[in-house]
Amino acid sequence: MHETLDVTPTPIVVTDEQLARVRYDASGLAPAIVQDAATGQVLMMAWVNEETLRLSLAEGRTVFWSRSRQEVWRKGDTSGEVQWLRAAYYDCDGDVLLFVVDQQGAAVPGATVTAKSSQTGFTRTETSDAEGLYRLNALPVGTYDVTFWRPPLPSATDGRLVYGAPVITHRTITVGGPRPARLDVTLDR
Repeated sequence: MHETLDVTPTPIVVTDEQLARVRYDASGLAPAIVQDAATGQVLMMAWVNEETLRLSLAEGRTVFWSRSRQEVWRKGDTSGEVQWLRAAYYDCDGDVLLFVVDQQGAAVPGATVTAKSSQTGFTRTETSDAEGLYRLNALPVGTYDVTFWRPPLPSATDGRLVYGAPVITHRTITVGGPRPARLDVTLDR
């Protein structure tokens, strides 16, 4: 079983006049800073051109221009770390963009998942791997209360490092069948 938490794309409607305010460099690129909507943490900076900016806004997810590969790059197509666009801004000069996103599928160091069965007393705790995937192997048949825990993430606020609250999510799963099962789960940030 592989469960991925649902995130819905939200296209952002803009006018041609608004898009005309964006200033690109001599290579036709503008820097886009990507910020986590929930924590305020700056996740990355990448480049957009007019085409990828329009694609980002229309698709509701970040689309960049890869300078090294010289091609359109949809964040998450290969890594699984899809960034769902929630808001887009430009600065007073129009030469820097800010994308506010919900990032899906990113690994968070120190995040754990615990599966506990009140029927059998079986408990297993695992830490996420490099892709943010939790693997609970060899779960005996039964119903489990599964708890996901992620430590607080730092973000910069007024030049200070601020930590948000830990994220705790609960799920109930049932494992059945003749063999022990494996549960693969990604927990979004």
